[in-house]
Formats: sequence, C-alpha cells, structure tokens
Amino acid sequence: MSDISIEMIKRIVEEVVKKFLSKKILVVFTGGKVNFDISLDELKKIKENSMVEYTLVFSRAASQIFNKKMISDQLESVEVIEEGEAINARECVQKHNMVIFATLTRNTASKISHLILDTLPTQIAINCVLSDVPIVAVRDAADLNVETWRELGFSNFPPALKNSYDKIFKDIESYGIELCNSFELAKKVLGYLNSNSFSIAEKINKEEKSKRENSYYNGAKNIRLEKKIITREDIIGLKGKIDTIEIAKDSIITPLAMDFIRDNQLKVIKT
Repeated sequence: MSDISIEMIKRIVEEVVKKFLSKKILVVFTGGKVNFDISLDELKKIKENSMVEYTLVFSRAASQIFNKKMISDQLESVEVIEEGEAINARECVQKHNMVIFATLTRNTASKISHLILDTLPTQIAINCVLSDVPIVAVRDAADLNVETWRELGFSNFPPALKNSYDKIFKDIESYGIELCNSFELAKKVLGYLNSNSFSIAEKINKEEKSKRENSYYNGAKNIRLEKKIITREDIIGLKGKIDTIEIAKDSIITPLAMDFIRDNQLKVIKT
C-alpha cells in the first residue's frame, strides 16, 4: 500500500473518530453586544481544547447585528439556524449535548425568568430545562453590574431596578441554568466536557443544597416545593423520606423528575 493511501486512510479514520467523539453544542446568540468579542474568543478556546461541533442559532436581533458568516467561519460551525425558520425547539435541543447562550440580553433574560416562550431563544432555554440538557448562559449583556455597562454610562440606576434584575437572575438559576461572565465561559464548558456531566455542586454549593433539602423535609411525609420548574435534582435527595409533594398550580415538572416520581410511587398535589 502506498504512503499516499496510508495517509488518506489515517485522515479518514481521524475524521470518523472525531465525528463519533465530538460533543454537539448548540450556541445561541441574542442581540447583546456587551463583551461579545470575549464570548467569541472563549468559544474558540473551547473548540481548541476539546472535540466539539457547534450549531449556531441567531435571534432576529442577532441576525441584524452580527456578521453570521464571519462567526460561523471562525467557529467552524456545522449549521446556522436563524429565528424564523421552521424549527422544533425541543427536538433541536435534544440533539445536542449542551447549550450555550453566548450572549444573553436583558429582554431574553426577563422572558426566560417569566417563562414567556414567544421567541426561539426562550423556547430553547426552557426546553433545555425540561429535557435536562445542560445550559450555560453568559450574563454580561443582561447584567447592569458588569463593568462594561458602567463604562457606557449605566451606573446610577435605582436600587429597585437592580433588585428586579437580581430576581430575574435568581429565577433563571433556580431553573438549573448556569450563569457566568464572558471570561468564565471556556472554563465552565470545558469543566462540563471533561466530567461529561454537570454536578449539582456546580449549580448550588453544598451548604445551600443542604439548607434547601432541610427546608423541604420537616419530618412529615410531605413537602412543598416553591419553584416554577421542578427538576429531578430537586427531589432525588428526598428518596425514602416523603410520599407526597405539593407544588403550585402553575409549576412545571420535568420529564426526568416525573419518571422519578412514578418510580418511587410519589403523589403530587397542585395547590
């Protein structure tokens, strides 16, 4: 066999192995420009240090603001999706190992917080939660506390406004969505790719988790969960301790959480 043939076979094998082992990541761009360049560099760093395939999603605003071809070329994406195309958000999410919001606007953050699903990015975010697909969102363009906003003159806003935005971020994190600053993105994602899973410790520290579980379990056989979205992580630590779960009428139970409830013959009461 000639050297040329051997080299060709090697390249083919490498491509097949890369295709098989690569993690599929859905990267969402909304219209936020604050520290976008840092997020883009972090996405490149992720690709340089791991085997990933990027599919890019652009909101309507992002499609108007950003150079889609330039971004796609730099990230070597396998597909580009624009809001307005006929896309099933749930199916799209479930085809990927994780989702990254490279830019998150204040508008999108607010809609995710309030479960308003009238845009493709918000549908993707909530379907991640419902499907237990890990999701990381860069908060810079939505967080008025970021230094870049102060440089733009957004420094003297009322405490009430700050409190409102803080609540939005708290709601988002309570759904299981990981928030980070732009410069932390590669570290967060590579940490996930190396471990192949998000541990609960990355979402909440152990002390907060213990406090939460203790507040849920009062020695009786029932608990009440004050959350809009109930995930498997919220109830798995209570196995064998309770037989009834009370939730608000508008709460949503993720499929994996529902499987856990059925497997353990728990009763759910909406009040």
